[in-house]
Amino acid sequence: MRNNEFEENEEKLMALVEQYQFAREHNEPIHFSEEDFEEIIHYFLQSNKASDALEACNLALNIFPYSSEFSLAKADAYLELGDLESAEDTLENNYTLDYSDVNFYLIKSEIYLQRNQFDDALETIKKGLKTCFEDKDSLYLQMADVFEEMGDYINMISAVKKALKINPKNEEAFVTISFAFQFHQSSSDKIAIFLELINDDPYNIIAWYHLYLAYRESKQIEKAVEALEYILAIEPENEECINNLAITYYENNDYEKALNFLLELEKTDGLSAYNYIIMGVCYRELKQYKKAKVCFKEAMAIDDENPDLYFHLALMYFEEKKYNAAYSLIQKAEGYNKNNVYFLELKANIMLGMDMLEESIDILKTMIKIDPEMYLAYAKLSLALYINGQSSEALELIKEAIETYNYGELYFYQSIIYFEEGKMDAGLMSFMMGMEFSPQSYQIVFDYTPWIADLKSIQDVLIQYQSKNNEI
Repeated sequence: MRNNEFEENEEKLMALVEQYQFAREHNEPIHFSEEDFEEIIHYFLQSNKASDALEACNLALNIFPYSSEFSLAKADAYLELGDLESAEDTLENNYTLDYSDVNFYLIKSEIYLQRNQFDDALETIKKGLKTCFEDKDSLYLQMADVFEEMGDYINMISAVKKALKINPKNEEAFVTISFAFQFHQSSSDKIAIFLELINDDPYNIIAWYHLYLAYRESKQIEKAVEALEYILAIEPENEECINNLAITYYENNDYEKALNFLLELEKTDGLSAYNYIIMGVCYRELKQYKKAKVCFKEAMAIDDENPDLYFHLALMYFEEKKYNAAYSLIQKAEGYNKNNVYFLELKANIMLGMDMLEESIDILKTMIKIDPEMYLAYAKLSLALYINGQSSEALELIKEAIETYNYGELYFYQSIIYFEEGKMDAGLMSFMMGMEFSPQSYQIVFDYTPWIADLKSIQDVLIQYQSKNNEI
C-alpha cells in the first residue's frame, strides 16, 4: 500500500514538473499555487538542477514576493551554483525572511564553511540552535560538517551524538557518525552509541541496521547476524534484511543457512543477479553442481555481462575437472576485467589441468607483476616451474618469496619441492618452519604429496605441535 501511495505521489510530482516545463518552453502564463511552486523548486534542488530551481524561485517571488521560503530556496540555489556572493546578498537585508526557519542558518553557515570561515559558521549554527524550535538535528549535523572540515573528529562525533539524541532515526546522522569513527575512537565506542539508542527504543530499525554494519566491520559475525535477526523480528518481510542475512552467512561459509534465506527471498520478491550468483556458489560449495548451474543460468538471464558470474561458473567446471568448459568461461570473465588476479589464478590452474604448463607459468608471472604480495602466485609458479623441470629456478623463487614477504604458508610449498626432489632433511626443515608460522595450512603438503603423511618424521612433528598447543 505504501509503495502505491509513493508511486502515486511521484507521478503527480512529475506531471506537475512537466506542466511547468511545458509552460516555460511555450511562454505560456504561469498559474501555479504557492504549494505547487514549493514542490517544483524542491524537485529541482533535489535533482541537482540548481539553475532551473533559481529560475523557478524568481518566477515564484514575482507572484509571491513575501514568501520567506522562496527567498531561502533562491539563496540555496545560488549556493548550489557556487555563487556565494549572490547567496549571501539574498539572505542580507531581506525583511521577508523568517529567522526561525532552520534553512536560514544552514545556508548562511554553509556560505561561511565554503569560505573556510569556521568560527563564523559555528557562531551562526549556535544562533540557529537558540532561535529555531524544529529540525535542530540538522543544525547539529551542519556543526559536524564544520568540525570535519577542521579535522576535529572528537567534536564532530559529539555534534552527531546530539543530532541523534534529538532524532534517533536520522539516517544521515548514522552515516556521518560511522564516517567519523573511521578517523577517531574505536569501533567498540561506536557500537556503544548504537546500543544506547536501541536501549532507548528497541524498535529503532535504523539503529539495529547500523549496529549490524558495525559488528560486521569489527568481524563480530555472530553479533552481526543477531542484529539482523532482531530487524526481522520487528519487520518479518524486510527484504533488505533477508538479503543481508544471506550474504553474511555466505561470507561466513555457512552455505546452508545462506541458501535458506535466499530461497525465502526468492518467494517474496525474486532475486537479483548477484543473489543468484551467491546461491550458485552456495550450491557449488555444497557439491550440488546441477542446482548451482541453474542458479548461474538464472543470473545470466538477468545480467549476462557480470564477470563474477563467469568466474564462479568456470570455478565449478574446474572443480568437476571439465577444463575445456572452464577455460572458455574464465576467458569470458577475463574479457571484462583483464587484471583481476583471482581470474588469472583460476586461468593458470585450468591451464595446468589442460597440460598447458608454459602458458600457465606466463599467467602466474603476470599475476606477480600485478600484485607482488599475492603469495599464492609465487607458490603456484614455483610448483609449475618444478613440474616443467626447472627445479633450481622453482626453489630460488620460493626462497626469495619467503625472504621478501615472510608468509608462513610458503614454507609448505617449499617442502613439497624438496620432498619431490628427494631432499628429505631440507623438506622436513621447511615443513617444521611452516608448522611454526602457519600450522593451519599443513594439509597443503599432503594434498600435493600424500605419501609424506605416513612418514614417521612428519607424524612426530604433528604430535609435537599438538602437545605444544595443548600446553598453551
